[in-house]
Amino acid sequence: MPSTITEKKLKVTPLGPLFSAEVQGVDWTKPIPPEIQQEIQEAIDKYGVLVFRSTGLDDDRHVAFAALFGELDDMTPHLKAGRKHRLKNPQVFDVSNLDAKGNVVTEADPASLAMMKFLDARTAYDDLPEEVKEEIDGLVANNSVWYNRKLAAPEYFAGIDPWDYSFAKHKLVTNHHQTGRKTLFCTSYCHHIDGMSEEDSQALVRRLLAFASQKKYVQRIQWVNEGDMVMWDNTAVLHRSTEGGSYLTKYPRDVRRTTSHDMGPEAHGMNDPNNPFRQGFNPLSVGSKAK
Repeated sequence: MPSTITEKKLKVTPLGPLFSAEVQGVDWTKPIPPEIQQEIQEAIDKYGVLVFRSTGLDDDRHVAFAALFGELDDMTPHLKAGRKHRLKNPQVFDVSNLDAKGNVVTEADPASLAMMKFLDARTAYDDLPEEVKEEIDGLVANNSVWYNRKLAAPEYFAGIDPWDYSFAKHKLVTNHHQTGRKTLFCTSYCHHIDGMSEEDSQALVRRLLAFASQKKYVQRIQWVNEGDMVMWDNTAVLHRSTEGGSYLTKYPRDVRRTTSHDMGPEAHGMNDPNNPFRQGFNPLSVGSKAK
């Protein structure tokens, strides 16, 4: 009996030789049917980063789309920490420079906001020398949002000691639950590694990030149209804003993000899945404390 061949309905165009792709063919005016969701899942598993142009999504449809891929994160811990939220839905993270009335409160440079950078942490791991793979096998990193922010703005966060807060423990090498590929889970949030001094930990982190940040593993994604949406898999790639980021001119930034939780077996890392902690972050209150 001949096998059934299911024709794909979406057009997926690679944007780089290793990862990332642009997807066309989704009807954003209607609920996403299961077969289209499956094609998107297959694409994100393969490419790590997907770009959808001119979606026209509002916040509710944005949330509905994200919920197809896992339980949603929300702003609750940040609101409890005193952070203000200009959007109605707490499942939509506000990554803007606008106040509740839409006024620019932190001016942004359009050149720096027109692009995001992604790093293929899967291929970077594949290419590590075997002796480095052996060196980092089983190592557990302690990750801290406070450490990450302090690296970015040491003077503003001078009064913050990451040791005063909880750490999220994850192995430096994780397994992607959809594909089985190993991923180098080493980020700027890594404060120290179990069994190593802070100094030695940071030396190792810098060495790994320097290797993984080689140009061949990096892809830049350009924002082009209003309503463009970028979807990425945090268990496969790393991301950051582009260089510059001067935030010094007059242009508004209205970017909104949803986050679907990892539903795989390593989602909680080395942390207790029965006692998860969600750390709120309010930079304004931190600034007063730092003084």
